[in-house]
Amino acid sequence: LTFGAAQSADGITDQVFTTTRKDGLTHTVAKLGKRIVVTDVDHHPLYEDWKWGGAIVGLPLKIRDRIVGVMNVAMRKPHQFDEAELRALELLADQAALMIQNASLYENVVKERRSVQLVYGLAQELANSLDPAEILDRAIALTTAHLGARAGEAFLINRAQGVLELNASYRDDDLPRALLEEKLRLPIGEGLVGWV
Repeated sequence: LTFGAAQSADGITDQVFTTTRKDGLTHTVAKLGKRIVVTDVDHHPLYEDWKWGGAIVGLPLKIRDRIVGVMNVAMRKPHQFDEAELRALELLADQAALMIQNASLYENVVKERRSVQLVYGLAQELANSLDPAEILDRAIALTTAHLGARAGEAFLINRAQGVLELNASYRDDDLPRALLEEKLRLPIGEGLVGWV
């Protein structure tokens, strides 16, 4: 579980707990996929080692049968949650799960669009060249820039010498090409590139 967000009714956020206990409420809700209502934390087994005088409800954020998160709502004092409150909290949890799913789907669409744009851009850039070195230079520059990466390299195999030779490089650290060629001349089967 990773921390997502927190909001306090009085605007105080300096006491937000961003880590969860392995045997605590949040992990238990995530494991069981069920709502847990604690009307008084000082008298509940999930809070034996952490008494803070309030009440809390943990709700699973579900998309179909898949748990994507947990939403907790806490009170500063013990509180008997009535059915109307619990229904409202469950509706909020359902809406939050739907928003998370929509955000994830949108992110996937954006990534797919970027991939299509990259392929299209590469095709456009490379359509007029038959020179392998120029094709590799353009392909590496476009791909590295498109992904927001720090560096990209392309190698060709020199079968006579049994090595991979650097043929294209695009980097944000301005290392000299000659130094890269020396350091990145790899025997086939050695290092990540050689293994690939």
